[in-house]
Amino acid sequence: RNVVRATLFGLGLTGLLYIAVCSGIIFALPTAEVANAQAPFALFVERFWGHRAGLATAAFAAIAAIGALNGWTLLQGEVPLGMARAGLLPRWVGRT
Repeated sequence: RNVVRATLFGLGLTGLLYIAVCSGIIFALPTAEVANAQAPFALFVERFWGHRAGLATAAFAAIAAIGALNGWTLLQGEVPLGMARAGLLPRWVGRT
């Protein structure tokens, strides 16, 4: 019960934070500049805190993307195993 509540609360809080940050970027920068930007978050940080801060933001975004990709790669081995153990896939898929 607590896991479900925590998951939904975290999802809602993250969604609200994301909407607030994206709205701030949209309202603080010119629309044409945001529309043509490849990295709007880095552009926003660069505009207000300098070039090095923008590069650091882009670097942290790349690290986060690589970490998420790593997590999904590791997860893809567990999903078929769990499905086989639940009887949703043939038993030979879940053989270890």
